[in-house]
Amino acid sequence: KKAPPKAAKTSRCCLFCVLFFIIFFVLLILLGAVLGGLFSMLLTPKDPQFSITRFKVVETKPHPKYDVTLEVHNLNSDVGVSYKNKGHVSLSLRRQEVASGAYPSFNQDAHDRTTFGVTLTSSKVGLPKEVEESVTNDKKKVNVTFSLAIHALARMKMGLLRSGTMKFDVTCNVKLDTLAKTTQVLSQQCETKRH
Repeated sequence: KKAPPKAAKTSRCCLFCVLFFIIFFVLLILLGAVLGGLFSMLLTPKDPQFSITRFKVVETKPHPKYDVTLEVHNLNSDVGVSYKNKGHVSLSLRRQEVASGAYPSFNQDAHDRTTFGVTLTSSKVGLPKEVEESVTNDKKKVNVTFSLAIHALARMKMGLLRSGTMKFDVTCNVKLDTLAKTTQVLSQQCETKRH
């Protein structure tokens, strides 16, 4: 008998290697999906809690800018949260959007409180009348109530387990004493919904 040519042996070996890596890769993806599903089903992690700690009008012309400092509290004792940078934040006054900006990406450990800032820019020229009155009135404090909406994408993690991407919709209604110099938060109510 003649020995098979070396080219045939080599091509069979390469084909076997390629098939092995394809099967391994598919199994790895399936394993990740199963573990992510188990993570979501077996564990029911608590939703993060948001609050507004500071609010400031930093530019009034031509396009107003608002700096908002938020604190997010991860209530879970064993689960971390990884926020992606594809989130969005919008600021509304009397149901009309006045400014918007991007939600930052960051990682948060279990039971952690994280403070972060967002800069929201108006697409319109000039301040809304109510905001302008509060900014310019030095004699009397003019209260303003805003609504802040956050749409954040995140994954929860515990050890090697990772959840699928979750969407958090956060709504904060916040009442401010004045926008003139030092702004104090008089009251706020924030609600988080997970999708």
